[in-house]
Amino acid sequence: NYSYTTIPTYPSGQIGFIMCSLDESEGALATPKRTPDAKMEQTLRYYNAKIHEASFVLPNFAERKIAAVRK
Repeated sequence: NYSYTTIPTYPSGQIGFIMCSLDESEGALATPKRTPDAKMEQTLRYYNAKIHEASFVLPNFAERKIAAVRK
């Protein structure tokens, strides 16, 4: 899976990551392996489990392209 983030101090403002797992099941990376406890979660302004899962969702056009290649 390919992911990216924006970093204001990075020269182009964006950096990409290749996310890999030995678990071949669909969506294996979308499920967090560790989750913040209730105390930690109260201090977080952005991250939550839904944001984590959504970061691995592709737009429809990309899903269609990948599905065509996998056939």
